[in-house]
Amino acid sequence: MAPATVYSFYEVESDILLVSKEAPYRADRFSDAILIGGVGLAERDSLFADVDFMDAIEEFFIRSNGKTLLIDDKAARCDPRQKLEPDGMSDFGKRLYRVSPDITCGQVAVLATALYVKKALGIGSAMEMQDWFLAAGQGGFVTI
Repeated sequence: MAPATVYSFYEVESDILLVSKEAPYRADRFSDAILIGGVGLAERDSLFADVDFMDAIEEFFIRSNGKTLLIDDKAARCDPRQKLEPDGMSDFGKRLYRVSPDITCGQVAVLATALYVKKALGIGSAMEMQDWFLAAGQGGFVTI
């Protein structure tokens, strides 16, 4: 697959992930962008590996079906929907998918971005809870 760069933006208030455009591969970092990449990209902020595919596909469909993932016309080639085929259920009740061998790097980037947002939101929630427990432990009350 030819490497690609996909520009996306996540807005916290609306919980919208917008995939805005695909561009030729760019290895350098710019501004405050997050770099998501595979094992071959040493300067990444987040690793996306083969083991992440099923979780990324699941998050892609959750966001797509919930209308919280939008793909702009300039990034239409990056929509991975046509490269993913349902393939039964796992022993744990998760849907499995067959990924077409001709999926592009841009399409994989959309999957990786959806999973990154989910993980980042989880980390943010954990940090907020930690702050709450810290404040409660300094003179507040905690009931469970």
